[in-house]
Amino acid sequence: MNPALLALFIRSLREDARGQATYWARAGLGCFLLLVMAIFALPARGISAPGLVFFSVVIGFQIAAISLMGLSYFSSAIAEEKEEQTLGLLRMTGLSPLSILLGKSTSRLCGALLMLAAQFPFTIIAVTLGGISLGQVVAAYCAVGAFIFLLCNLALLGSVLARGTAGAAVFCLIVIGLVLGVVPLLNGLEWLAVNGFNRHLSLDRVANAIWSVTPIARLTEVLETGYHGGAVGWQVMVNVAFGVGCFLLAWAVFQRFCEREIEGPGTATRAVASVMVNSMGVRLRGLRVPRPWRDALAWKDFYFLWGGRMGFIIRTLLYGGVLACDGWAVATKGTAFATYGFGVQSIPLMPMAFSIDLSVMAARVFRTELRDQTFSTLAMLPCDIRDIVHRKVWGCFLAAAPGAFCSLGIQILFLAFMRDSTAAGTNMSIHTIWGIQVVTGWLGKVFVIVLIAWLSLYMKRGALPAGWFLSFVASTLVSIIGMLILTATSFAFLRGSPVLIVYGLPAITAGVGLLVSWILYLQGIQRLQSLAGEE
Repeated sequence: MNPALLALFIRSLREDARGQATYWARAGLGCFLLLVMAIFALPARGISAPGLVFFSVVIGFQIAAISLMGLSYFSSAIAEEKEEQTLGLLRMTGLSPLSILLGKSTSRLCGALLMLAAQFPFTIIAVTLGGISLGQVVAAYCAVGAFIFLLCNLALLGSVLARGTAGAAVFCLIVIGLVLGVVPLLNGLEWLAVNGFNRHLSLDRVANAIWSVTPIARLTEVLETGYHGGAVGWQVMVNVAFGVGCFLLAWAVFQRFCEREIEGPGTATRAVASVMVNSMGVRLRGLRVPRPWRDALAWKDFYFLWGGRMGFIIRTLLYGGVLACDGWAVATKGTAFATYGFGVQSIPLMPMAFSIDLSVMAARVFRTELRDQTFSTLAMLPCDIRDIVHRKVWGCFLAAAPGAFCSLGIQILFLAFMRDSTAAGTNMSIHTIWGIQVVTGWLGKVFVIVLIAWLSLYMKRGALPAGWFLSFVASTLVSIIGMLILTATSFAFLRGSPVLIVYGLPAITAGVGLLVSWILYLQGIQRLQSLAGEE
């Protein structure tokens, strides 16, 4: 191999391997695996297949973490160089586009695959716990590894095409959403087959073929009891092939989309808006950025960070469309429309999509100002740091309002759709238990976004997946400790009644989350004050 071709790749790989964040990630991953192992190993007598359950939890967490990593870590490969206006310096060194792509993206792919390989010895213990074989473990890791390869190269393509990390992340979300959304769409078209459409048309086969190449379908197949298939399946081959195609396409269009730097703040937003307007063949006066509001800082973030009116309209249409479909499904419950899952499946997906959208906002709300070195200028305004934080948060709230209202509407619809009855083993209403879970979930979102925003003050990238990981570990620990305390109290005073646990555990987790959020908020204010003085 040409040493000049791999010079940046080797340097980036060494920096990532020796970086402090890598050691923290390894330590956190080890603690997480030990924690999950202890949860399923200690009460193993009460679980029919503790090894399978343990491994399923670990793999599920890996898929979620990898997806979030693609939105932040992988998507910033080339886009961060554009945002920091250092891509031209790399080009001046004489590095070829292939060398830059290998050094900025493939090195991160190798780091992610090595992190995945480091988990293999720990998860082998699942075989000794019972319920899963070594072949299933190897097949699951092959599926996850192929998904990492595909997501990294897909994010690389988005990073080359987009002007910033946010655009690359949106590109990945759109592609993944189209792949996952085409399956229920084809099922719905088959149900609506009229006027020449044959009910036994191959739409169902196409939907099944598309779904079979997703890691969720492959892992569902592999983790079934009695699986005796091979380690490499159709999903692995297709994911690797598409990953190679994305890399080659990014290499082919690198010169076209990476020959110029970003001209200034807000250029990307205005360019996207102008392209969308010109593509419709009409110039809409209402889409132009209006005069600043009385709260100019919230106006700036709303229009130049979160998409402005166009972003607000798009969020309203997407979230509102799902809410309308769910309303139709609830109103016509029992019909084939509801049977195909349009209403039921979106109940957990809507809050999840909104949580990701909100987490991306939390990761960018201060990181963008620190990256562009403009926070010290904001600190010169005739207001304190706390007021600046409140105004920026208000701009985020305005942009996230459609998702918040529609997510709450989904939960209310589910509450109205669900028949009220008494929970097994208790005298409590299911509506009451569901209402407690909804309130606890919204309070948990507050903790997650505060944690991500706080981490973004210390981490250049990766605050989003790190925040989700730390929030999951923290909530698990608090839940375990709270469960032990409440169980002992219940047996001591209430003869083992679960009422105290049902009411007390959400109260403990929500109270601890709000307390930690308030501490992080105060510490973040101090951190911003020190950063304003350093710029």
